[in-house]
Amino acid sequence: MLVEEVRKKGIYIGILPNEICYISEAKTMPKATIGKATKSEAPLAACQAFLDANGIVI
Repeated sequence: MLVEEVRKKGIYIGILPNEICYISEAKTMPKATIGKATKSEAPLAACQAFLDANGIVI
């Protein structure tokens, strides 16, 4: 659900699995990274990257 709503705003969420965590990036259309997060769970990483892209720090 989050990914669909984020795409409507022109932001794309990418999730890269790592050996011990997930790296998520929020990017704009020209591929500029505007938010990033590293977490142990993919959904949490995606949510935090989106919040980071909107200037919300947790």
